[in-house]
Amino acid sequence: MPSLRKRVSSYFRQLSFHNEPREKRHNFIENTFINKYLQGQIRLRDGPPIIYGKNPTDLPNYDLGTYQTGSSSIVGCYTGPHGGLTTVQRSEKHLSVLDQDIDFIDTQDEASADAVSDKENTSSTASDDVNLPQEWNHKTEHVYGLSDSLYDKNLITKTKNGEPIADCFGVIARNDSAILAVADGVNWGEKASIAAKSAIHGCLHYLNKTIFQDTKPFDNLVKSEEGSVKSETPVHESRIGNTREVFVCLLRAFNCAHDLILENKGMLTTLTVAVVLPLKQSNVRRTEGSTIENYICCVCNVGDTLAYVYSQKYGVRELTKGSHDINCNRDMRDALGALGPVDGINPELSNLTLSITTIQKGDIILVASDGLTDNFDPNVCKFTVNTDPPKVRKPSQGQIRPPPKKVPIKPPRKIAPPPSAETTNKPTTTSKPLKPATASSSTGDPLVEQFMKDNALQPSQENKPSQKPIVAVRKPEITKPIQRTNSDRSPQGQSKPTPQNDNRYNFLRSKTSLDLRSRAIPRNPDGMPYVTPLQRYELTLLMIEDILKRGISGKENQCVTAKRLCENLISFTVSITNAKRRTLEDNDLYFDNRNGLLVEVSHQEKKMRRKRGLERVQNLPGKLDHVTVVACNVGNVTIVNV
Repeated sequence: MPSLRKRVSSYFRQLSFHNEPREKRHNFIENTFINKYLQGQIRLRDGPPIIYGKNPTDLPNYDLGTYQTGSSSIVGCYTGPHGGLTTVQRSEKHLSVLDQDIDFIDTQDEASADAVSDKENTSSTASDDVNLPQEWNHKTEHVYGLSDSLYDKNLITKTKNGEPIADCFGVIARNDSAILAVADGVNWGEKASIAAKSAIHGCLHYLNKTIFQDTKPFDNLVKSEEGSVKSETPVHESRIGNTREVFVCLLRAFNCAHDLILENKGMLTTLTVAVVLPLKQSNVRRTEGSTIENYICCVCNVGDTLAYVYSQKYGVRELTKGSHDINCNRDMRDALGALGPVDGINPELSNLTLSITTIQKGDIILVASDGLTDNFDPNVCKFTVNTDPPKVRKPSQGQIRPPPKKVPIKPPRKIAPPPSAETTNKPTTTSKPLKPATASSSTGDPLVEQFMKDNALQPSQENKPSQKPIVAVRKPEITKPIQRTNSDRSPQGQSKPTPQNDNRYNFLRSKTSLDLRSRAIPRNPDGMPYVTPLQRYELTLLMIEDILKRGISGKENQCVTAKRLCENLISFTVSITNAKRRTLEDNDLYFDNRNGLLVEVSHQEKKMRRKRGLERVQNLPGKLDHVTVVACNVGNVTIVNV
């Protein structure tokens, strides 16, 4: 009977890094992408350093160049899904109303980003991009975002489980700068979705106003309080001068996002924001080929939503790697941190991290939720498994091999030559080098002599005069091909067969001999290789890079636009989770077949059957979740509307 993995093999997409058939699980030397990495043939490339810390003073301070501001310089402005941040309105406070106990807020006069969400309008006013306000529906080939649900469809309601999508993204791009943000609501439900939308709305509004002196995209999203007059938020005309000021603005933007969540009665959400700005010419560093790294990327994140930079020169680098330990296996159920009322009013900022790195024109900055990044984890894809802990497990817990028996260590046994007429009257000596059966120092066989030289073996010295000590330094030797003479050939001209029982030397297997074949990769009984947490992390980055360079089929052109990048990454996650969805969309989980008619089972029976279905899909690849990614090309690019 075929195994479960074999039965669903038709759902597995053949990747450029995993082109071998799944049934070849015991082929230890198959030429796959992951095996090449584990054998050291593929590795991550070093790019500009990514520096991270907890406070702005922990990071280097770079002077910024002149950048464009105002609404007229915007070349891309987009949000989603289903209306994104536009489904949440802010409620402007009167300037006499003061906020209490707000961290990272300076003395500038600014209205805090607060909002009241209208739940009834959320589901009816913005269901797709057609309902987006004009100023927020400006996506291009180089400014793009996508969001989708990987969950299975309920066959009764015809809607996907986990609705509404609890993720939200937003991007505002100019020719020389950009702001990208993604929030991932914790758990399912309307409140998780409201928290994500509120976080994106609050942080983008503050950053666009403070750094770029622009509030036009948000002017129609203000809901004034009763009895008050709607007024414009004052815009400060001074530009940000250095990266330290950018990080201070990012921390204040996170505070505005948290306030908006509380006002909107949302729950918890992660948040990651990346700001791209040009560097001052004095800070520009030239690299090989006269390439100039003339942009800086500042990132602030809390939770497990991650940011990356994709470069044709350096591959994929994670900008948020300081927010999690890459040397430990992470529990994917733990978001690590979140905005919103974690304890009733305060956020959880234990892994809040600030990061900075230099980037080049043409690089692509992307921010993605854990629904996307986790589906590139080789363990989640069922390509690898975690390395076994050093402790010996019991057989019932899946022990691979029994523990070695304790054998008392014995001293080496003395080996004496067999008694003969020449050695009968000689005292027995300790173990000697392997000695030939004859007294001649030459074996007459070039292969044997070369083997002895390579393994530091010498013929017996019993019948030879004393020689000088041998110095343990050898010059490199070149093995010459064996030249056969006429004496080695038979009368018919054919080579004489090599004698099979040549007992002139008694060779033992060398414990230090090198195996010139491919390095052995430790595997589990199913043939999947073991990986350490660091290898698992690096393989995730390499898998993302492989999809962006070669596509799902392995034969596509390299991604050079943000739109193509988003489409490739989302397509991969949909494909890798296809088997799980099809298994959970089985009619048997919802209906009974009675006389050829499908009869819906009770609600309790559905829950029990779905629970059993979830147990069946544990060994299938992928992770069902909401998946979101937003991306933007760095630098002035040709704008093509989509």
